[in-house]
Amino acid sequence: MTLTRTACLAIIAAGILGLTIESAKARTFRLQSEAIREAYFLGQSQDGHTLAKFFNKYVRDFPCPDNGTCVASVELETPYMQVVEATRTRVNNYSELDAEKDYAARTPAVILNVEVTFAPNYSAPTTVYAADGDDAAGSGDTYFYGFQFHVTQQGKVLHPRKVSEQYSDFGDAGGSGCDGCVNENRVYLEFDPAQVHSGLLDIDITSPEGKTVSAEYDLDQLK
Repeated sequence: MTLTRTACLAIIAAGILGLTIESAKARTFRLQSEAIREAYFLGQSQDGHTLAKFFNKYVRDFPCPDNGTCVASVELETPYMQVVEATRTRVNNYSELDAEKDYAARTPAVILNVEVTFAPNYSAPTTVYAADGDDAAGSGDTYFYGFQFHVTQQGKVLHPRKVSEQYSDFGDAGGSGCDGCVNENRVYLEFDPAQVHSGLLDIDITSPEGKTVSAEYDLDQLK
């Protein structure tokens, strides 16, 4: 069968459209020197309003009860945001070159930084961490000290390649609004950037007591 010129052009156009759509889905988080320098100067900025406006796009805060477990905040750390944060806290004798070297030394990652609090009498599960279908329901969600993390894009569950924590002693939760709970207890879910695409990223976190909080990020609006 011989294809007409019009049919050939239609096939080529369809192929180009398919590649364009696939390209639009992909989101590269590998920063070039220009982006690193831009993030460096933003982090070094003394303009508190500009920095607060930038970081507010990445953070979601939630109210906590006076007692019990809860999710106090969720922070999405892209590689760009990580450079801004690193340079913000290192203002003395820290140059653009230092920022580029530090970035090159790190394994690229998209990190979900979650602050959770516990009641002083909370009895943590004996299994600290389970993931990728290890739970009885086989949902593929991530479980950490009884908290359930459900991270999806376009209905697909994203699995962290690493989970870690930063633990602090029991005490007044202060700014978290949870008197008598653990303060600044953080869980870090680290994702391979290749897993994460453009568009909406949906996060649902359920506490051991069954309360769920949700956060949504439009990655097309973040750096």
